Amino acid sequence: GEAILRVGEMKLTLTSSGNGEALLEAGSASMRLKNGQSIELSATEISMKADTSLSLEAAQIEIKGSGTVDISGGIVNLN
Repeated sequence: GEAILRVGEMKLTLTSSGNGEALLEAGSASMRLKNGQSIELSATEISMKADTSLSLEAAQIEIKGSGTVDISGGIVNLN
């Protein structure tokens, strides 16, 4: 089954096929939750901010950019 909620330019689609999926679209930006296993974000610009700490943990992490990649901080540790 499928349920769709539209409010102005925003659209939320919930599907039950393939273990379920939720897709939130606002203009050209989107957030997709797939099968309880992955989250995909797509937008012209994505910002994250944490007041105290931000942690990333995975078996493999890849950071790449087609232009400049800046890393800054009071102390930056690499390996």
